[in-house]
Amino acid sequence: MSLPRWLRAAEAAGVTYSDWATEYLASIHPQIAFLHIYPGFVRTDVMSSMPFVVRALSAPLFAVVGISAEQSGENHAAYLLDDEFKSGGAFFRGPKGQVINRTEIKGLEGQERLDKIKELWDHTVQVVGI
Repeated sequence: MSLPRWLRAAEAAGVTYSDWATEYLASIHPQIAFLHIYPGFVRTDVMSSMPFVVRALSAPLFAVVGISAEQSGENHAAYLLDDEFKSGGAFFRGPKGQVINRTEIKGLEGQERLDKIKELWDHTVQVVGI
């Protein structure tokens, strides 16, 4: 069973916007480390609210590759305490602490990329009304 296209698109948008927020915040506060961490499969209570079919199909996957919420929290704390992050910046990590690539913006790098990310940030602030 594959996820509906709209759900995959929503997931991709959430990851992308989180990456860009991490980059933007690091650009305006360069002395602070901002981490966007993909935790992998974490066994939490959120699955209890899913339909039975989803729970039944995903249970073996979570049992084999999933980690506990406690272990995920310990991993995140360990990343935050790593000396690598003391100098500040934007960092992107996977479930085992490995470096993962930031989300690409086709053909944009450097200041042009940051300008596009700031444009999205400003739009979000306006829409949310902060």
